[in-house]
Amino acid sequence: PLSVHVPMDENETFRVVFKRVAVRKSPSVTAEIVNAETKGATVTGKVSRVQGKLWLQRSDGPGWMLMDGTSLGLGKLLERLPATKMACGNIGERLWHSPLRELPQPQWAPRHGYVALSGGLSATGWRNIWVLGGIIPNLGYSDDIWRSVDGGTSWGLVPAGIHWSPRSEFGCCGGSTAPEPKPKGVIYVVGGQGAPGLLADVWASDTAGRSWARICPRAPFGPRTGVACATVPGNPLVLVVAGGVSDDVHRDLWVSQDGGVTFSMLSLTM
Repeated sequence: PLSVHVPMDENETFRVVFKRVAVRKSPSVTAEIVNAETKGATVTGKVSRVQGKLWLQRSDGPGWMLMDGTSLGLGKLLERLPATKMACGNIGERLWHSPLRELPQPQWAPRHGYVALSGGLSATGWRNIWVLGGIIPNLGYSDDIWRSVDGGTSWGLVPAGIHWSPRSEFGCCGGSTAPEPKPKGVIYVVGGQGAPGLLADVWASDTAGRSWARICPRAPFGPRTGVACATVPGNPLVLVVAGGVSDDVHRDLWVSQDGGVTFSMLSLTM
């Protein structure tokens, strides 16, 4: 039997430097060939030492690849590439999950066309969850705001005073300043569909939805529904708005550097 030793826990990326390298069913030069990679291809996997030889166990596909064929008169087969990790870690690494559980039906349900937003830790230690607007069956467009501070188990209606008009399918996003010494958060509502038609206004709240200000009565991108928006991490006054639908399907991108007061359209190259 083969003795396999895996010295590394993380995947690494390699470039094929030989004209053609076999991908075998198991780590043996006599094992069945299931595929082959040509020079210049990149492959990912974990390195194992099997009977004195280094093999790459593919994580981007089935099979094993011999890394160095010097003993076979072939020379080097695979070349390790430098790691390219982002400062915040590789996307998709170290994700967490927990078992799903069914929660009681919330007071705000049923409805559709609403927006759900999560952000910031509440006093209970849970992250805040908001549900905003939407269409309530037999009642029509809504402008209410609900908040949960216990993972969605219970909800409270947020007293918001004068704020944005009833609507659905609108853009909504949140952002905050750096966490120290104390973060300052902003929630935006952009455009959407209301009883009068499509909307183009921009509203903002820096009180977790309890009070709102109309920042822009009619943004230059015009009335639209299904719009996407986001803030720049650490700088919630930079608001990005993109896409949406009016009498056309939009593929434009707009940015505001002053919290939605003014916007500039960015040029996109396709």
